Amino acid sequence: MHLKKIRLEETYPLRISVLRKGISLPYKFQGDEDATTLHFGVESNGVIQAIASFIPIKLIDGDLKQYQLRGMAVDLDSQGEGFGRYLIDAVSAYFKEKGVDLIWCNARKTAYDFYRKNGFENRNQEFIVEQIGVHDKMLKFL
Repeated sequence: MHLKKIRLEETYPLRISVLRKGISLPYKFQGDEDATTLHFGVESNGVIQAIASFIPIKLIDGDLKQYQLRGMAVDLDSQGEGFGRYLIDAVSAYFKEKGVDLIWCNARKTAYDFYRKNGFENRNQEFIVEQIGVHDKMLKFL
C-alpha cells in the first residue's frame, strides 16, 4: 500500500459508498475545490482503498498551522486491514515535514476508538450531526 495525492473526484466513490450510504446528505464539502485543499488516497494493487481530504481550517486560535480532516473513508470490504492507520500515519509524516502543527476532525462517535488509537484526543464537546449522530472534535498534534 502507498499514499498518493488524488483528484477530488477520486474521493467520491468512497464518500458515497461509506460515508453517505443510506444518508441523504451531500458528499461534496465546502472547501473541497479550494487550491489549498489536499486529497489523499491509499492505493493497493491499483485500487484506492482509503481516502481523506484536508482543508486548512483553524480550530485553535494562534500561530499553529492546522488542517481539518474531512471525509475519511475506508472501503467497506477493506476495513480492519490497516488502510486507515496507514493513511493517518503517512499524512501525519507528510504534514509534519511541511511544518503543520495540528490536524483535527469532527469524528463520528463510532470512530472515536480508531482516532484515539492513531494519536487523536477528544475535545469532549459532543454535538449531533443530523442523520449521522453524535460527533466530537478530535485533535492530533504533530
